[in-house]
Amino acid sequence: ISGTRAEFRLRNTRYGIAPQAIGRVARAMTRILPISVETFVITPMVEGMAAASITLSRSDIEALENAPDGSALMLQRARFSDPVRPAGPVIRNQGLYPHLGWSVTPYTRGSFFDPGNPIRMDFGLRGQARIDIAPGLSVSGAITKKIVGNLDTITRLSNSVLPHVRSDFGFYNIQGDPALEYLTADYLFQVAPAVYGRLSVGYLERMYGRISGELLWKPVNSRLALGVEANLVRQRDFDTRFGFQSYQVATGHVSAYYDLKNGFVAQVDAGRYLAGDW
Repeated sequence: ISGTRAEFRLRNTRYGIAPQAIGRVARAMTRILPISVETFVITPMVEGMAAASITLSRSDIEALENAPDGSALMLQRARFSDPVRPAGPVIRNQGLYPHLGWSVTPYTRGSFFDPGNPIRMDFGLRGQARIDIAPGLSVSGAITKKIVGNLDTITRLSNSVLPHVRSDFGFYNIQGDPALEYLTADYLFQVAPAVYGRLSVGYLERMYGRISGELLWKPVNSRLALGVEANLVRQRDFDTRFGFQSYQVATGHVSAYYDLKNGFVAQVDAGRYLAGDW
């Protein structure tokens, strides 16, 4: 905060619509900040990273508070930019890290269009947990236990000479109960205001573990985004515990994303897949 400007970093865990959270913060700032502070800069934080900065004028917020079309007029006057780097130290809420969250929920898993039995289903429980250690750094995992089902009766197994990157899924259903579904450590970070990164290691899913890295370029005011991802993956044992099989492959993609607006995004990928095909 300075004489005429205040910067606020927002971690939204309450509102499903981000603009609503930003609006509530802006109104609260008009109530508690000295009258001399005219410029509000609100920066939403996602996974410990600054996602964008929204600059608002206090006088606009107060003038449009009760206007019938105040939301639309406020949007016209708001300024969006790549994240503003804080001029001074960021005061972080005490007790925010480390943070542990967990849940136990039902799950279903299905297999369809097998000529021997066109519909097979498993029903069970999934226990999940995640610990946020520091901004952007987390460890998460899930364990599943089947209660009832018939996925373990699959008998049509692949005899293809191509790499069995997915076609041995029947063995995972026969041997993998209970299953360590996934267990990964992830670090999300910002290389620059418009460049985001991710590093991951662990058991990615039921069939593969990996070491993975990704970079994404996405300016706030651009409809175009570009990304690159590289992975070294290895096939897990059929019992879905901690062991691995011998099959290993390097995969990766370059990707382009384009915002078509109205909730639609076009995506084009080029790269190497699990069987080593390009």
